[in-house]
Amino acid sequence: MNRDPMPTLDAFLSELLREEQRIKMHTVMEQNMNYIVLVSVAYAAQGKNKPRDMCFVQCYNCKGFCHLAKDCS
Repeated sequence: MNRDPMPTLDAFLSELLREEQRIKMHTVMEQNMNYIVLVSVAYAAQGKNKPRDMCFVQCYNCKGFCHLAKDCS
C-alpha cells in the first residue's frame, strides 16, 4: 500500500492473496521435504544385513504368524 501512486483496492487484494498463496506453498514444500528426509532416515535405520524375525509377522491373508501373504498356502 505504501506506493506512489497508491494501488487500487483490487490490485492490493490481488497482491495480498498472491503473497499468502506463496507463503502457504513454501510451508507445504518445507513439510514435504522434512517428510522425505524422515522417510529416508527410517529406511536407512532398518539396515539390509539383518534377517527379519518372522515369528512376529502376521499374514494378512490367513491371520497366521511366521509367514507373509505371498507365501501363504
